[in-house]
Order: sequence, then C-alpha cells, then structure tokens
Amino acid sequence: MVLVTFSKRSQLISFLKYQNCNIYLLQETHGISKLEGWEGFSIFNPGTNLSCGVTILFSSSFNPKILDTKLDSRILSVKFLITIRFLTLLTYIHQIFRPAVKLFFNNLHSFFFHDSKLCIGGDFTCLMSDLDKHGG
Repeated sequence: MVLVTFSKRSQLISFLKYQNCNIYLLQETHGISKLEGWEGFSIFNPGTNLSCGVTILFSSSFNPKILDTKLDSRILSVKFLITIRFLTLLTYIHQIFRPAVKLFFNNLHSFFFHDSKLCIGGDFTCLMSDLDKHGG
C-alpha cells in the first residue's frame, strides 16, 4: 500500500501553487480520491492504492463549467467551458507494450468530446519489449 503522508501532500500542494497554473494533470495518484488542502476544484479517477490513478486539479481562481466526464481504470477525460470555448482535457497513465500501441491509439478517440479543442497529458510510456521494464 502506498501512503501519502501529510508532509508529502503539503509539499505537493505547495509545489503546485508555486507553479501558478490554472490546470494541473496528475498521474500515479494511487487511490487518492481527495487532496486535503487543495482549495480549487478537482476531479479524480483514483485507480487503486497500488497503481494508476489520474487527477485534474483546477486552481481556486479558475472556475470552469464542467459539462461531461469519461473515465476508465486509467483515463480521465473532462469536457468543460471556458469563456466561449469548449475544451477537453484528457489525462492518462499506462505503460504500453508495442503490440498494444496501435490498439490503444485507435481507441483513444472514444474519450474525446466532439465540438471541443483537445489537450492530452499523461504518462504515455511505450515499452518495446519486456527488457525495457527493468525491475518489474
């Protein structure tokens, strides 16, 4: 089980606030479904306490109108409205083995929302063979 201590959590929040951004895409959040101390809006796809988990955090000064969400065990896709534009944010975590790369990208479109601009972020590690996975 991965434990996120108060100290780690407060360090993460301090680091993110120092970045002074409106939107943060986090991967490998390991079962976290709430980030204590985060003052802005957040959307979680927690995964398990051992792996996965993706989160989108919005700063407290940035309040988009959330229109829709899609998720599976490793993907979180959110459609929202800012001013007069629709935007889809998609964050993803996965190690993709080469045979699955084409299949993954051929199906990724199912998480897009039509009529919106798309922004994708995440961990798109592509492993060419088992030898690329040092240490398990």
